[in-house]
Amino acid sequence: ALLEQQAAEVPLATDLVSGWFDDVSSAKLISAGMVTLGDLGARVAAGGGWYRSMPGVGKAKAQRMASHLGTLLPELLLQKRGVFKLASQPDLLALAPVTINVELAQPPALPSPPASVAGSLLGAKDDLAAIESWISARAGSTLTATAYRREAMRLLLWLQYECPDKCLSQMNIDDCGNFMAFLQHIPASWISRVRAKPGTAGWAPFRGPLGRKSQAQSVVIVASMFTWLQSAGYLSVNPWLLINQKTGDDASDRMLDSKALSESAMIEILKFIDQQAPCPARSRMRFILRFVESVGLRSSELLNARLKNLYFTGSQ
Repeated sequence: ALLEQQAAEVPLATDLVSGWFDDVSSAKLISAGMVTLGDLGARVAAGGGWYRSMPGVGKAKAQRMASHLGTLLPELLLQKRGVFKLASQPDLLALAPVTINVELAQPPALPSPPASVAGSLLGAKDDLAAIESWISARAGSTLTATAYRREAMRLLLWLQYECPDKCLSQMNIDDCGNFMAFLQHIPASWISRVRAKPGTAGWAPFRGPLGRKSQAQSVVIVASMFTWLQSAGYLSVNPWLLINQKTGDDASDRMLDSKALSESAMIEILKFIDQQAPCPARSRMRFILRFVESVGLRSSELLNARLKNLYFTGSQ
């Protein structure tokens, strides 16, 4: 027993996984970016499909890896993910994001916004109420309202945790630039690792890093919100009008980031479908592609479309 105590090594979070896992498992872990036991522990503690980036590793094998890590360093798997919420009026978060962070357990208090400027057309007493007024006045559909609320709540949460003691009326030019930089490099703690409801452990406002198009959309929505709130007299100034709101200048990068099919790609897809044997599936697929191409439906609108949604608007 004495010899065992003298010869045994105590595992550390900084140890390489190759020193504690077999060669095959170590190679897969390292290829997926988990070089040390600490790296692996952070992935496992984050939850979700942390193992999906490793080829040939399913849920059962991942559980065995996690179990072995728990034997070596159980404290790495005991990290509690506190639930981040806005500090007031959480009922408005039903369709809005709540972020998770492993470092903070309680959200800081929201600052009290200064009194709205004289002549305000809104009866809102805080940022959340003002945002709801904006959504009610400007969103033309449920989908648009959801998108507006999501982006607005992301900004409020960012202010709450990254710029303590600030509200919308206190944002300046530097804050706008910092928020745009944040959107381009979303921290891991703001990204969901599991499927969870807002306000529960593991849920975060982002599903992954934002592409150029998503970054640009977020900035456009937030900037338009500020413009409306200023016009309504809730805000006295709009710092977004004074900065370059573009999130990227490389046209080739934006093209690669796009999910849209080019005209030549659509022609090739339709040509491939037409070469298949006649059947109902071929006809349906061709109709769907042509229909989406003609009306420009969002993917969610296409999936939720029903026959009753089609109707004639005139004789032509």
